[in-house]
Amino acid sequence: DEYALLPVACASKYFKTVREMISLGADLNVLSNSQSGGKTTALAFCAANDYEEIGKLLIDKGADVTIHGTVKDGSVFNDESALHHAVHYEKAGMVTMLLSTNKIPKEDIQRALFTACCFNNQETTDTSGICLNDDIFMQLRKSDSASSQIVSLLVDAGADVNGCIGDRTAGDMLIQAARSGYAVTFNTLVENGINVQTLSHDGVTVQDAVSWLTLGTLKMFIEASLRSAPAQAALKK
Repeated sequence: DEYALLPVACASKYFKTVREMISLGADLNVLSNSQSGGKTTALAFCAANDYEEIGKLLIDKGADVTIHGTVKDGSVFNDESALHHAVHYEKAGMVTMLLSTNKIPKEDIQRALFTACCFNNQETTDTSGICLNDDIFMQLRKSDSASSQIVSLLVDAGADVNGCIGDRTAGDMLIQAARSGYAVTFNTLVENGINVQTLSHDGVTVQDAVSWLTLGTLKMFIEASLRSAPAQAALKK
């Protein structure tokens, strides 16, 4: 089916080809194989690769921004819509574009907030014991800055910093941000009113998680955030 090639054309950034295929009646929401071994939409390919021009064209022509793809391993954090691909790959421009449609379900926005708080968006990431050379440190700072911006966008769109996804709590978000080395993102969550007293799903406090950090500068930054006015206000409740 030639129309199944639409996601491939989007992933390859062939704007003219995409526009022509749309004019011929291509299915804007057709799923195509992805690198994960699952299937995803043309819009998700644009979101992952930051192809805003093609993404805007698809949205303007009626692409469904809410469709979820599938992945081979069934991972919760990868089996997501275009928004989650944009968050996963830290494409703030695409996040802004997708949220501006005002069609993203609240649950998807909430789940995306959890995804944004993890280095490389992997829930099990722990950078606290990593030897940070200059390249890794610069990557971490860049990733942290992008994630902080995305967190702000998601909160503005209605994500609740104290909300839950399944058994994951606000405490899980803060702890994951800390363990990921996301000092700026951690501070952004605190400034937006996250309850720093909330336990993680397995009963760990944020303070305990921070005390385990081995990277001195990161630990100092996050401890300073915990001493800020918003955090102290939460601690006094």
